[in-house]
Amino acid sequence: MILSQTCQIAIKSVAYISGAKNACVNVKELAEKIDENPHTIAKAMQGLVKNGLLSSSTGPNGGFYLTNKQTKLPLLEIVKVVDGANIFESCVLGLKQCSEKHPCPMHDKLVLVRKDLKTIFEKTSMEQMVSLDLDSQVFLR
Repeated sequence: MILSQTCQIAIKSVAYISGAKNACVNVKELAEKIDENPHTIAKAMQGLVKNGLLSSSTGPNGGFYLTNKQTKLPLLEIVKVVDGANIFESCVLGLKQCSEKHPCPMHDKLVLVRKDLKTIFEKTSMEQMVSLDLDSQVFLR
């Protein structure tokens, strides 16, 4: 996939949090439900909080949650924060000189795919992930 592992973890975490119906979800619960490293989850969540895409509260019942405004944001915002704004434009082979004038061997084959993928992330909001079943062990693992 084009997304980094950290970005995938961030999106899976937000998917789970969005189904929590405004309840706080802590890192331990996220780690259990999405089967990922708690340290990586915490780091990704802190970045989302810092950039206003996620909210958090401290204390014994603290954790992460989404406000109504945050649920309206597109998933593309998570991708931008975690992987950067140009992930859908950069060369899939990592070549710095890749462009329409100087394409890599994969450039022409992936131009439309990358545009379509970016559109999907632009049009899918965090709110659209609210219908997840929190007891589903398969979906986010």
